[in-house]
Amino acid sequence: MDTTRQILRWSIPGWVFSFMLFLFWLIMARTIDAIHLNDLISAIATHDYGLQGAAVLAATGIPLGYFIYQIYFYLYAGVLPFDIVSSDRGLDVLFKLPSIVRKRIMKELNVIIPEQEMSELAQIKSINLGIYRLKKQHRNFRSRQVFKKSLREHWEIIRYCLTQISIKTKSEFVNKEVTTLTDIYHSLGASRVALFLAYFLWITFIAIRITSDANSVWAQELPNTILGAAYTTLFFVLLYIVLTTNRNNALISVQKFLEHSFYSFFRSKLSGGNK
Repeated sequence: MDTTRQILRWSIPGWVFSFMLFLFWLIMARTIDAIHLNDLISAIATHDYGLQGAAVLAATGIPLGYFIYQIYFYLYAGVLPFDIVSSDRGLDVLFKLPSIVRKRIMKELNVIIPEQEMSELAQIKSINLGIYRLKKQHRNFRSRQVFKKSLREHWEIIRYCLTQISIKTKSEFVNKEVTTLTDIYHSLGASRVALFLAYFLWITFIAIRITSDANSVWAQELPNTILGAAYTTLFFVLLYIVLTTNRNNALISVQKFLEHSFYSFFRSKLSGGNK
């Protein structure tokens, strides 16, 4: 990973976190009439707060972003309470390849690609919740360990195939394209975590201020504070939906690109082997 891309990748979630905290504060402060936008703009222009804020945002972006990425990857690769997991995206790609291509991959790598996934979309009364859980028969300690191991192994198969394509075609195009798409996918995922953390911390802060200090502006303007919290929650939900939709679109793009690339590559190998 080149240095510039690495810096951008770590920075984006940190910037999202800091900027969202500021926006949440601005929404609620404006709702309780504690601040006026004209005064805020004037203060920024007069006292160089904008430059100072930009400098703080830039300086804290990388360490904050790096920390948020660790949370994101823990959630991404682990088994959470109630057996909530990520979908096995490597296996999703392998599933959609023709049977003859899967058999060729298994033969070359001496691995077994399972016929079924261990997870499924969680539902309540036929309503899709948009999250994955381990299937009922896999909700035990041994299966959880197997799932975490399989998640890594299936993506290692994807990486091996990408390496083979690069070697055989003497081109890094496919590898670079997949890297770009996965960077977008993970950046959106980490930004979604940053958004949730900012929202959770801000709402928690407001709740503590209301309950611990009756003289605080938030407690004295309680009806407007509640209204501001509702606006903030609505804003959070809308942004979360946008990030989730874009992340799913990025996932579809990378999976389709991998499927077509693998199919074309292994089909040519199979054709060559049959001549």
